[in-house]
Amino acid sequence: LKKRRFEGKENERTLLKEGIERKSTPELIFYKDGSRYEGTIKNGYAHGFGRLIFPNGIFYLGEFQEGKPHGKGMGFVKTGKYHEEFHIGNWVKGYSIGK
Repeated sequence: LKKRRFEGKENERTLLKEGIERKSTPELIFYKDGSRYEGTIKNGYAHGFGRLIFPNGIFYLGEFQEGKPHGKGMGFVKTGKYHEEFHIGNWVKGYSIGK
């Protein structure tokens, strides 16, 4: 995977400052489309704090609930067929809320 300027410990520190804490050792889930999840798992789903990385290098880092980004986090959202925008803030059931 190519490193993107938003990846790394600096952004994890930003999330920690906003009140997101890691509470256990990360586990891994590998998906059929080549994506992978690194973080806490509950009942077989991404749940708690983690990172979802897609094969093209786009990622989401933050809180999950029942397998979807939900809570505080950061990641890329599609703004058009070929464009993504970086979003830091609240997410609900996989979608970013606000700007």
